Amino acid sequence: MNTIILIAILALVFIGFVYLALYVHKHGINGTAILEDVDTGITYAQSIATALAPFLPKLADATITLVLKIASEAVQRAEATYKAAIAANTGATDTRAAEAKALITSGLALKGVTVTADIEKLIDAIVPVLVLALPKTHAAVTTTVAA
Repeated sequence: MNTIILIAILALVFIGFVYLALYVHKHGINGTAILEDVDTGITYAQSIATALAPFLPKLADATITLVLKIASEAVQRAEATYKAAIAANTGATDTRAAEAKALITSGLALKGVTVTADIEKLIDAIVPVLVLALPKTHAAVTTTVAA
């Protein structure tokens, strides 16, 4: 019974994506780029799940899901803060990783989750991956020295 429900839900999701793709194409939005971003995100999520599964057997699925949700928001906020700092001062120090980890730890504390060694490993593993999944918001600043 559960399998039939799961297949029905997946079929509805697939149909929804088809209609969304047709709508996006009809209105001139670059659907290919959107789908590539979604595909990249799914690939990252699958890679994270596969890589972390053997190392974190003690963590419950709900805890992992909560950490991923809070980490995603924290990385986005840290990136926005860095973007604002770069706009104000091109020589600003890059503190995104430390800021994201602090935001994740604070967010988990607000939810009543104590950061254990296993959760710390999870945070250390997912922050760089989530940063890679972010859309590029600024170009790297390069300086040239005149000879």
